[in-house]
Amino acid sequence: MPSEPIVVVGGGAAGVTCACKLAERGDRVILIEQGPQLGGRAGSFTHPDYGLIDFGQHILMRCCKESAALFDRLGVGDALRFQSSLNVPIATHDTPEPVRARVASAPLPAPLHLVPSLLRYRPLSSTDRARVIPAAWSLWLRSPTPGNTFATWLERHAQSPEAVARFWDPISIAALNAPAASVDAGVAGMVFRKAFLSPHGADLGFFQRPLSELFGAAIPYLENRQGTVLLGTRVRAIEITDGRCVGVRLASGEAIRAASVVSAVPPSDLAALLPDTLEPGRRLPISDVVQHLAWAPIVNLHLWFDRLVMPREQPLFIAVDGPVQAVFNGSALHEGSADHHVVLSQSNAQELVTMGDSRIIDRLLLSLGDLLPATRSARLRGALVVRWRRATFVPEPGSDAFRPEPRSHFERLMLAGDWVNTGWPSTIEGAVRAGVRAAMRVSQDNSRAVNLGLPQ
Repeated sequence: MPSEPIVVVGGGAAGVTCACKLAERGDRVILIEQGPQLGGRAGSFTHPDYGLIDFGQHILMRCCKESAALFDRLGVGDALRFQSSLNVPIATHDTPEPVRARVASAPLPAPLHLVPSLLRYRPLSSTDRARVIPAAWSLWLRSPTPGNTFATWLERHAQSPEAVARFWDPISIAALNAPAASVDAGVAGMVFRKAFLSPHGADLGFFQRPLSELFGAAIPYLENRQGTVLLGTRVRAIEITDGRCVGVRLASGEAIRAASVVSAVPPSDLAALLPDTLEPGRRLPISDVVQHLAWAPIVNLHLWFDRLVMPREQPLFIAVDGPVQAVFNGSALHEGSADHHVVLSQSNAQELVTMGDSRIIDRLLLSLGDLLPATRSARLRGALVVRWRRATFVPEPGSDAFRPEPRSHFERLMLAGDWVNTGWPSTIEGAVRAGVRAAMRVSQDNSRAVNLGLPQ
């Protein structure tokens, strides 16, 4: 085992996963996070009136195996509650009825399990419903070839603009933070195949406790394995000497020597940590990642009412044909709130992210009244807008060429994060898988050094 520690920079899902995998192997790990809690974008903050609140409403699908395994490893797997089978209510903005359809699994073998709900999917005409089923069947038989947009593939499979807008796009935007016209057909096909076209792959998993509590379980996990977690600690630089990463320097000026460093921060943050001038040919082309990957925002609107406005047994619904996208029943998911907490999660939110808070609240609250009439008579006790301007990268056609592998161009510097090349989109599962892969590369490199008798 190396005499110097392995330093992991960034305490989001990727960094936490990587640190825990290394500690499990027996390495001495230092996990450094500049924020007050672990979790990163999938984390929480303390609200003065309502306590610990997640920045946004995250869910997992049952196909997210590595994420579920992480929470089990940390002893908090019981805080993740999966549906017994997929059941997603759909609301439309153009009728007074808040729920007009469902996307749900029937007790049939995949991919036939979705056919009954698709045949009853009333937001589409009977003609469009009949055409969605053979398109889904084609996805199940063969994943689309990468390089074209998913919208191009859908057009080739006779999907009308209405079918795209009312069925395919809501799923694409929820899973990939971008519509079918913006995402690579291969990536979209992978999501549909692993989740919706596999048995129980899309069963939704809801977090019963704030996410920073769940990721925070990594602190005792690491400390019990001779690891260290530094919260509220900013890394000023990743130090490179002769093409080799030798450690990090903190904002305080303290230098930490390391056997290896894993950067688990976004690419723009990583670019700021690397030296400005390096020998020709030794510069990590992180600028290519920053320049060529497109990023999309997410806006979350937290609302607290003085009374129940959603049935407690209904954790969410998805809306189509209007401003509101996904509505989560925060009080049903996180027990103990006296006020009723509703979260509106708005993906692909390029227009909203530029608006002021009051305008966002007024616009979405007005639309929510059409979907949830009970909100019109309830008193709004509090509202909070949370923006992520660069929430996720967009898996555009060709974007995989700019997603780096875990092993960087510098010795002993590994990369992790949802933007690293894992084959998965920018999700918790993608980040967790990147952390697993980075830990494996660190372990492989250290084992090779020991076998060759090289200094650690």
